[in-house]
Formats: sequence, structure tokens, C-alpha cells
Amino acid sequence: MRGIWRRREAASRGPRTWRCSLAFPGRLRSHGRPALALVVAAVAACWWFAERDRSVVAGLVLSAIALKPQLALFVPLCLLVSGHARVFGAWAVASLVIALVALAIAGH
Repeated sequence: MRGIWRRREAASRGPRTWRCSLAFPGRLRSHGRPALALVVAAVAACWWFAERDRSVVAGLVLSAIALKPQLALFVPLCLLVSGHARVFGAWAVASLVIALVALAIAGH
């Protein structure tokens, strides 16, 4: 029910916002959430680099989803299944480094 209300609010703001809310329902709730914008930008940049055969850079950029991994949970898995193993490998190595640094800082 709340999603319908948000779409109605978007319709009152204009047709462009309405189309954006249909394409990206979470867009209207993303105000004040810079991590969401960074994750979306990381996925878009990963796609851009992967299209230009910069697989390692694409994987390194995709590691930014570590900020909020639940937003792009299946992106690395989809990359692996679709045959982009180098992108997946670069993402896995970069994510492992991030995890090891976090563990070293936490002291556990």
C-alpha cells in the first residue's frame, strides 16, 4: 500500500518523476541514503567497464557494493553464470581484501 502512495506522490511531481518511479521503485525512498547511490553507480560503472573489455577494473569497481551488499546481492553471481569470470574474480579478490582489512581493524 505504501508503494502505491509513493507512486501517487511521484505523479503529482510530474511525468518524469513518475516514469522514474516505475522503472526504479526505490528511487523515491533514496533521499538521504548515499550508500544506495554509490551501489547503483558501482553496478552501472561495472557494466560500463565490462562492455569496454576492462574486466579487472569492472570487478574492482563492483567491490563498492560491500557498503550495502543486500542491494546488489545477485550481481556477482549473475556475472559468474553469464561467463564474466574475470570480473567475478576481480570482485572476489577485492571483496576478500576489504573483509581482511575490516577483520584486522576490528581485531578479531
